[in-house]
Amino acid sequence: MSTTTVLDTPVIHTPLGDFAPDQTQIVTFPVGLPGFERCQRFLLGSSQVSDPVLCLHALDAPHPTFLAVDP
Repeated sequence: MSTTTVLDTPVIHTPLGDFAPDQTQIVTFPVGLPGFERCQRFLLGSSQVSDPVLCLHALDAPHPTFLAVDP
C-alpha cells in the first residue's frame, strides 16, 4: 500500500458522505483488491460522524466503497 499525490477532484462523493481529501488520504494497491483488481487507487476518508469507521472508496471505476476500521 502506498500514497499518491494525484487528486482528480477537490471533493470526492461517496455513499458515506463527501470528502475533501488531502494527498495523504489516497492509498494505492498496485494489484487492486480481490474481486476489484481494476481498482488500484482508494480514498481512505474519515469523519466525526462515522468515527471509528473509515470509508475506503475506489477512485477507479466501478468506484466500490467499503467500510474499514483500524485494528
